[in-house]
Formats: sequence, structure tokens, C-alpha cells
Amino acid sequence: ENDRKQVVSFFKARTGIVLEKDDINAVLTIDFVDRINVSQKIMHMKKITDVEHLKNYYHYSLRALRKTPFYTDDYEMELERAFDERLREITDLILEQTKRQMNYLRDFEKLHLLVKDLLDRSLHIGFTDEQKHMLNDLYELRKDTLKRKKLQEIDHFLGTIGDIEELRDYWDSIKWYLLTNRPYLGKEFENLIARKFDEKMKTLGR
Repeated sequence: ENDRKQVVSFFKARTGIVLEKDDINAVLTIDFVDRINVSQKIMHMKKITDVEHLKNYYHYSLRALRKTPFYTDDYEMELERAFDERLREITDLILEQTKRQMNYLRDFEKLHLLVKDLLDRSLHIGFTDEQKHMLNDLYELRKDTLKRKKLQEIDHFLGTIGDIEELRDYWDSIKWYLLTNRPYLGKEFENLIARKFDEKMKTLGR
């Protein structure tokens, strides 16, 4: 009777020696499930989508490992590799979401604040140097796109202006735009716009 109970306990066990019966194929499988079960922890980490949640779970798992009376260095290295891999996946996803968000922004200040906030939190988020460079590249690329579109808009309006008064009114509005966005546009862009207005003024003055 005792032997039977011991055998049944192997079927019900979650760790240690575990028996699994396949009635259809009449097969009995014997497996050993580690009580620490690092594989399960790694599988759980792969499902986490939030950086803070991932960090908390990783550190909790490490503390749990170190409380066991066994040698756990190998397990800790496995966990660390899985953590680094998942962190990179999540931060890559954050960059991709940021890129999409940037594409909707047309305001230079909002664009700047978005990137600044991410860079200020980059250490906490877990961005690598490569990812920070990528974020800066995305920022510069979006700024260049917005500047190019503004140039096209200005060229279009200049082409429709037929007298000097109208040109001066338009210059006043553009001058305010340039002043407001000076920290993001740069002096070279301002000079380029000013030259376009000077050329238009000369054309109308003839």
C-alpha cells in the first residue's frame, strides 16, 4: 500500500521525479523537474512587456535563487542572459513606438520634449548607447523632414504673393515662427528663409 502511494505521488509531483502517463499510446514517461525551475521563470520573463515589471521580476527571481542552499551561479547567468535579451526586445519596441509617435508630431518643441524625456530616463529604461544614438538619429531625421516641409510650404506661398505689402505680412508671421523655433531650427535655416524673402522682394520691386 505504501509503495502504491509513493508511485502515485510521482504522478502528482510538480518537482523532482515526475511520471507522466500517455494512455492512448501506453507510454510512461519519467522526467526530472528542477525545484528551482529556471526555465519557467525565463518563459514568464519573455511574456513581460513593461521594463519596470521585468526588472522587478528579475531581481525577485535572483533573490529567490540566492536563498536556496544550492550552487546557483549557472542559474543566475541563465536568468541574466534572458533578462538582457528581453530588455533589449522591450526597449527596441519603445524605440519603434517612439518613431511612430514622432511621425505624428509637427511641433518642434513637442518633438524635442519627447526625445529629451526618453534620454533623461534612458539609464532607468535600459537603453544601450546604440539605442540612444538611434533615438537621436530618429529625432534629427524627423526635424529634417519638418524643415523640408516648411520650406516647401514657404516656397508655395511666396509663389502666390503678388505685392510687397502681402509679402511683408507673410514675413511677419514667418519671422515669429522662426523666432519661436530658433532652438531647434538653427541659424542656417533662418538665413535660408530670409534669402528667399529677399529674392521675392527684389522680384516684386522690379
